[in-house]
Order: sequence, then C-alpha cells, then structure tokens
Amino acid sequence: MGAVARELPSFASRPVVDLKSVSLLYDDGNFSEGVQMVWAPAVTAVSVAVIAGTLLFISGVFLFWIRDVNRLTRNLEQLSDFLSQNAGPALRSAKDLVNDASRMAVTLRREADELADTSRMVRGKVKKAASAIEDRLVDLDTLVEVAQGELEETVLDVTAALRTGRRSASLLRSLRRAFRGRKR
Repeated sequence: MGAVARELPSFASRPVVDLKSVSLLYDDGNFSEGVQMVWAPAVTAVSVAVIAGTLLFISGVFLFWIRDVNRLTRNLEQLSDFLSQNAGPALRSAKDLVNDASRMAVTLRREADELADTSRMVRGKVKKAASAIEDRLVDLDTLVEVAQGELEETVLDVTAALRTGRRSASLLRSLRRAFRGRKR
C-alpha cells in the first residue's frame, strides 16, 4: 500500500476498508491507526471532473438544441407569414372551385333525374302503345278470320252461282238455238 502504510503482521490476510473511518481494519479485528488514504482525494477530484465534464457536455448539447429550436421557430414564423399572405387567395380559389363543383353536381343530379323521369314516361307510353297494338292485332286477327270466313262463303256462293249460271247459260244457248233455228 505504499510508503505510508505500516508493515502488516504476518497473520493478517488482507486489509478491509471501513469507509466510516480512515483506518484500516484487518481480518483479525486489529486496527491500523494513523494510516492515511491518499487515493480518496484523487478519486473525489476525478469524480468531480467527470461530473463537471458531463454537465458541460449536456449544457453544450442543450445550447445547440436551443439554437436549432430558435431556427425552427423562425422558419415556422416565416412559413406562417407566407401562408397568411398567399393562402387567402388560394383558399378563396379552392372555395370557389368547390362551390362550382357542388353546383355542377346539383345540375347533373337534376338532369339525371329529369332523364330518368323522361325515360319512365317514354317506357310507360311504349308499354301502353304495345298493349294497344296487341289489342288491335287481336281485333284484326278476329276481323281477318271473320272476313276470311265470309270470303270463303262468298266464293262458294259465287262459284255455285257461276255453275248455275253456266248451266243456265248453256240452257239459254240451247233454247236460243232452238228458237233461232225455228225462225229460219
């Protein structure tokens, strides 16, 4: 332990440091009074230097951080000024654009509704017309069937009349020949 420490007895195994006193206590329970610890002030000085250096480092970092925060604050103030000067017209233009788009959407919706109404109306008229045409076609079919039946009867009557007329004509010719021949 250096030149200050006394020579240790041969039965002492190792020194134990009691931090409450500045004495060395050996394993056998004997004190070595008067031994001064020269390393304690050196350790204290080194500890204080390390603490001071750490505090200086933290202070330096804190100063750089404060400088960066001030720079950021200035930049934000400039951005705020820029936005307050230039954002007004941009916001008004955006608002006008949104209003125009809203009006256009309302107009398109109204036109689409009117187109749908017109489509429904035309579809209804087409359905009515198709139903009317169907009814008329049924009537026409019935009329054609009746007319066909009447025509067939008329044709048969005419055919019968013609046959009768031919027979009559042939009979009349025969009679005419007979009457003519007597006159000559």
